[in-house]
Amino acid sequence: MSANSIQVGGSHYQVVTGRQHWDLVDDFNVGYLEAGATKYITRWRGKDGLKDLRKAGHFLQKLYEKRALMDFQRQALRMPQVPKMAIQQYVDDNHCGIEEAHIIFLILTWQSTGTIDLARKYINELIAAEEGSEPSSSYVNQG
Repeated sequence: MSANSIQVGGSHYQVVTGRQHWDLVDDFNVGYLEAGATKYITRWRGKDGLKDLRKAGHFLQKLYEKRALMDFQRQALRMPQVPKMAIQQYVDDNHCGIEEAHIIFLILTWQSTGTIDLARKYINELIAAEEGSEPSSSYVNQG
């Protein structure tokens, strides 16, 4: 039995009919920080919501901080080399929304810290939108 046909805990990957996240990152040697961020962005709607968005943002913050300390030559050695067609197939297979797809593209094709920072900005916008749609702590369900 294939590891892709088994899920340990939860059901957030059961809708995937094509390329799973671990296959994408392993097939293209995606770095740990990019992989963590894209994992949380991919699954946030189906698993832990805002918590996953915040985790994705945290991974990107670390990625930004690490790459900002490098000169361009060292950064170039760490840039992801994921073909755009593979990313498109992945976001389609995983039923990612437009916002998530855009962020995943930015993360898996970054060539400057500015691109990483832009991905962080979009994640923060998703977080702000989600926080605005959640009931406040004073909300009482009267239904």
